[in-house]
Order: sequence, then structure tokens, then C-alpha cells
Amino acid sequence: MAEKYKSSIFYSIKQLIHNNKILENDDSSIDCILEGDSIKIIEFLDDCDLAYYDSLLLKYKNLLSPEINVVFSTISQYKVGMVFPEDITGIEMKKSFCSREKFPFKYIKNNYLGFEYNGKNISDNQILKNIFITSSANFIYVVERQSVIFPILVVEGKRIRASFYSNNEKKRIFDIDIGTLNQIKKLYSLYIFRFYSKGIIYPGGIEIKKDDERTFSEIGIRNNFKCILFGNSLIKKNKK
Repeated sequence: MAEKYKSSIFYSIKQLIHNNKILENDDSSIDCILEGDSIKIIEFLDDCDLAYYDSLLLKYKNLLSPEINVVFSTISQYKVGMVFPEDITGIEMKKSFCSREKFPFKYIKNNYLGFEYNGKNISDNQILKNIFITSSANFIYVVERQSVIFPILVVEGKRIRASFYSNNEKKRIFDIDIGTLNQIKKLYSLYIFRFYSKGIIYPGGIEIKKDDERTFSEIGIRNNFKCILFGNSLIKKNKK
């Protein structure tokens, strides 16, 4: 249950404290916890400096560097607006984004996250002022090469994996974790309607609809499943 209240999905819960006593991560009884009690969550985020972006801005403020406005966008249409000194490098921008969003830097190092501008990858050593056309409203598409950003919904029930394929079933596009007690309409609103005309769940051949309030367990999906996406992806269009 404590997983629902983490500051970020990338935090690890190290301890739960109730009435100044540590709750052990085992099968011990929790009868001592009464309604209305408070539980303190001790979290840990590895390989991420949460002060990185602020430190970078302070450093270049003293250097009087002009600024560039950038909007980061993901497949789920999650957008983050940030301001950067134009003299910083691509890796400094990427780390700033991860710092702001509480993503471990290892996702940059391992190439799990890509950053594209006008369909071209931004390398670590590029200087921002040599990349962007204007100083405002520059849109960067954050490419998720492995499942990093997509699991933004709270997993309810048993955790299962949904694998998404293009309509020819030859290429897996991405994976997400979802719960057997999550509603089907959540899948539609987060991952389908902005990018594809429809999605079909297999086994069962069930179409994902925006108003379907049934849970996955109610339609017999209690294990990992496949979803075939039909129609043109806006992502592909943007890359042309």
C-alpha cells in the first residue's frame, strides 16, 4: 500500500515508521496500526541529484548567459516546461530534466531515454544555442527506449505487463505495467486515443474504449497480455 504514496515511482522505500517504531517488511501483524494513525515513509532515490537543475541555473546566472525556453513532451502528452542557459551542453540539459522529474541519471547513461529535436537526436556534447531555432517554445520529444516514463498510473491489484504492438504485430512498441483492478478506460486515456485509432487486447480480442469501466480481471485478464494498436502513430508523423 505504501507504494501508492511514494514521491516518485523511482524512489525505493527504505523504512516505514509508526509511533517511532520501524515496521518490518515481513508478515508481522499490523493490528497495532489504528484508524487515523500516521506512518512516516523513508525514501531513497539512487543516482539522481535533485538540486542539479537549480545549481546549473545559479552557475550560469553568474555568467550572464542568455536563456532558451524548452518544452519536453512524452508519448502520453505529459509536458514539462523548463528554461536553460543557451551555453549549456546536451548532457546538462538531460540531467536537468531528470533532476526536475526525479528520474535516475542512469537512464541517460544506459541510453534508456532519448531526447529529440525536429526528429534528430540531441547528443551529450552539443551546445544548446547551436541546436534550437528560436529562444522560445522549443519542443523536445523524450523517447522512451525502455519502460521508464510510461508507468505513470497507480497499479491496482496484481501487477501485470501489457505489451503494445503495431497492427502488423512485427514490432513491439513499448511495455507498461498495469494492475488487474485498473479500469480499461485508463489504458485508453493514457496510451491510446492521442496516438492511435484503436487498440485490441489479446487474449479475448477486446477493444479498448474510453468509457469502459470494467477492470482487467473482469474481462478475464489476470496475467501479462498483448495489445495491438491500429492507425497511424503521431510519433511516426512527427519524425518525418
